[in-house]
Amino acid sequence: DLKNIEDLISTDNVLDLDLLKWDQYIEQELIRYADLEAGYRAHIRENFDLDMIGKSGGRIAFDAMFGSGQKVFPKIIPDAVCLNCEEDPTFAGTPPEPLQKNLGDLLDVLKKNRKLDMGIAIDGDGDRIAMAGKGGNYIDSHMIILILIHCLAGFRKQKGLVVTGYSSTLKVEKLSAHYGLDVVRVPIGFKDICRRMLHEDVLVGGEESGGISIAGYIPERDGIWMALTILQYVEESGKSLEEIIAGIIKITGPFACRRRDINIPREKRTKIMEICSGDGFQSFGELHVVRHEFMDGFKFFFSEEEWVMIRSSGTEPILRTYAEAPSPEKAEDILDLVQKTLLKI
Repeated sequence: DLKNIEDLISTDNVLDLDLLKWDQYIEQELIRYADLEAGYRAHIRENFDLDMIGKSGGRIAFDAMFGSGQKVFPKIIPDAVCLNCEEDPTFAGTPPEPLQKNLGDLLDVLKKNRKLDMGIAIDGDGDRIAMAGKGGNYIDSHMIILILIHCLAGFRKQKGLVVTGYSSTLKVEKLSAHYGLDVVRVPIGFKDICRRMLHEDVLVGGEESGGISIAGYIPERDGIWMALTILQYVEESGKSLEEIIAGIIKITGPFACRRRDINIPREKRTKIMEICSGDGFQSFGELHVVRHEFMDGFKFFFSEEEWVMIRSSGTEPILRTYAEAPSPEKAEDILDLVQKTLLKI
């Protein structure tokens, strides 16, 4: 890992940049340029039918969020409507995280241009994905994980393990059971998914933040690779994205997941964590806890379809709260009640 590499670097070395002779090192081939983007695009051409996908290119909107995918995707799907595909170190003042609140440009284009069938958004470093359907309907990572399971297991008849983060929708278990797949829940963070993919036959590995990988690829997140997998699935199946999602919901039932970050002072956060790790909360307002689970955070269930998870951020003075319910309104109601309860502590 990185620590092992860092240990190999001597702390006694003093580097004088003025003494470095870059051109000489290139001439001596001590430094060599490599076109990694060209290699990546070549690998994509070997694994996807870009002619098939390209036929629908004019019906796709792509938002690079001013990130590293801005040059790659337009070369792969040249007819796509491209947004924020230029260099801007400030990301136009919007965090390059593919959340609904950050994708106003993409969603507005889809609302205004009814000829567009779907939108794809990739985060700043290209490893996370979000989507939108016709008319600007936001599609979060929970549904994208389900689409990939539905594609690989249901359409392509592939088998393997499904590995997902602790904060992902419970519908992962329901859809996986429908296809006879086992599911493993891991702590939040892709490193635990990666470990499983390195040593086990994993079909889909994905987390709530939008980082996903699939069988037949490297054990790492790649937003463009996931997007192309779904685009090819749409073309091969002859179904629209909306029809595919409707087929999934027919199996899993309706659901919605929401997340909210709450600014809480350290002392109060510590007290809340002590309550969670002790007897836990018995209720949040009118919501009564029927059972709880502790892994990477504290998850409280109100039914088998409704839950909230509370997790303290390791880097910011906030509590992260996650909720799932049969509807967006109910998920927001859960977060409201939980926030009111926590702020009274």
